Amino acid sequence: MRLIKVILLVALILFFSLFVTQNYSMISLQLLSFTFTLPAFLLVLISLFIGFIIPSFYFSVKLISKTKKLNQISKALRYFYKGYPSVALHVSEQLAKIWEPAGVIYIESNFATKNYSTSLNKLERSEGLVEGYLGSQLLKIGHIQLAKEYLISAINKDENNLTALKAYRDLCYIESNMDECIKYQEKILNKCERWEKEEQKSILAELLCIYAESMSDLNEKEQLLEKAYDTYKTPFTYYHYLAYLLEIDNLKNARKVIDKVFKEGIQDEVLLMASNKEILLTKLLDTIEQYRDVINLEVLARIYIKLNMISKLQQIESNLKEPLQTIVKMHINHSKEAKTCKDTLLELYKPWECVCGINYNLYMPLCKNCYRWREIKLRRS
Repeated sequence: MRLIKVILLVALILFFSLFVTQNYSMISLQLLSFTFTLPAFLLVLISLFIGFIIPSFYFSVKLISKTKKLNQISKALRYFYKGYPSVALHVSEQLAKIWEPAGVIYIESNFATKNYSTSLNKLERSEGLVEGYLGSQLLKIGHIQLAKEYLISAINKDENNLTALKAYRDLCYIESNMDECIKYQEKILNKCERWEKEEQKSILAELLCIYAESMSDLNEKEQLLEKAYDTYKTPFTYYHYLAYLLEIDNLKNARKVIDKVFKEGIQDEVLLMASNKEILLTKLLDTIEQYRDVINLEVLARIYIKLNMISKLQQIESNLKEPLQTIVKMHINHSKEAKTCKDTLLELYKPWECVCGINYNLYMPLCKNCYRWREIKLRRS
């Protein structure tokens, strides 16, 4: 490498020497009343120097400005992640007025100090970064209407803002606006990075299932459920597609679906989703009994309770853990007081749990506490 540098340096010196010897003639230049005489090679070198120094000066000024901004951002981030959000707020405040990325740090610092009344009037927001991020944060603390305004504004400014698109999709779900929710989920699926494609497909599939349940037209319902089933197979999509097949008495295809459910080992989730549907459980009873040994005892107990199968409950009662064992005893008891107590305990003993620790009686694609999708799982305890 050093030899190549020496060779290039020698070649440059030889080239420059040749250039000087061949362009040594004097040239006269006039500027107003002044006349300058200088060698041709010197004129060329001066021109090259001026052509280099002016752009260099221009870009140096821009670089200094950008470096100053980056230093401010770096300083604000350091304070924020070291646990001083109020200092980060102060450092980023002035920069946020002229540079939008700093506004995101300003907002995050506001929320970290429990200040939720951030005003956007003094912040730069031409790209929608600030509004999209603020809208997503306001949604999580329940300021639905204000979040909606900011998110719509952010999306109008930049339709590729995934943060705003995802937050607006969540908002539509909360408002039960499933048509709009699905439309934005399809946009997210088209724009998201490759690593999260499968995750976004699964969300779309479950949204389609929810939307299908609102359809009175059986053809539309079938099309939506088939699209969901083909898009991504989750316990939720299996359950809805299976329930529809049993509803129209398509027992042949229903059998194929339930066999896939047991083959994939997700029978507990699917059967728990069906445990409140007495008609559905009745149609599935033969299959449940066939696969009884691989079904979670708690799920099995809930099914038998719903179908009032006392003898079956007595067979598994001793193997159940509390509080479900007590619930089964109360169901077998038959007294009015026991039934009331059983219903209350079933309501309190929620079988679904999100990773954030919140429990649910029914499966939901979105946890309304932590706003994570598909993180609500069957409790294993």
